[in-house]
Amino acid sequence: MQMSAPDTPPCPLRAPRSLSHLTRVALVRQVHLVACNLEQDYIDRWLERELSLENKELERRLDLRGGDYDTAHVVKRFRETQEEVMRLRLRTAARVQQQNSGRGDAAGGKKSGRKGRRGSSKAVPLHIAERTEADLRLSLQPRVVSGIPEGVADAEFIEYRKCKYVEDVAAVRQWLEGSLGPGALGDLMETMCDIAAYNDKADQGLLTLQTMLTTDRNTNFT
Repeated sequence: MQMSAPDTPPCPLRAPRSLSHLTRVALVRQVHLVACNLEQDYIDRWLERELSLENKELERRLDLRGGDYDTAHVVKRFRETQEEVMRLRLRTAARVQQQNSGRGDAAGGKKSGRKGRRGSSKAVPLHIAERTEADLRLSLQPRVVSGIPEGVADAEFIEYRKCKYVEDVAAVRQWLEGSLGPGALGDLMETMCDIAAYNDKADQGLLTLQTMLTTDRNTNFT
């Protein structure tokens, strides 16, 4: 009796990789997902869809490369300035709320004097009711027009957003260094290059991923 030959697999099987290599691939894919999310938020949603043509050109000409550009300081300074503006708005809103509440109490007292005890059960109007600071902060946020909050200069906000993007990328890189050690980034970069060899080089997130795994965080960011 003649034995039949085994079925030929539909595609050639790849040689099995080591467990450490498969772990690096899984980690690179996770970091790539983070890079994609950052690019979608900054490039797709804000830069391409919201900014005017003039401000897109302003963003393009803003070059953050070079050791003298302190992106962390720009982000910190902008946030401190906006927090001070918000505190001023909160103080103003609190004064207005207190004045409105006082007028409501005075009006309620007069009505109570005329009609007796029935006036004391008067409901407090909604606009006089106390609001938490979180509610006030949310309601006092400036309106955003063409990607720029009202009351903020276009150039200032564009500089902040671009610097924040660089800082977000740097934060991921610092986390990788702290969790895995500086030497592991070289292995992850090599793994990324292996993966990229089988994919479109223009895939979203690859440039940001490369920057996350590169020693100089501003070298590949324009």
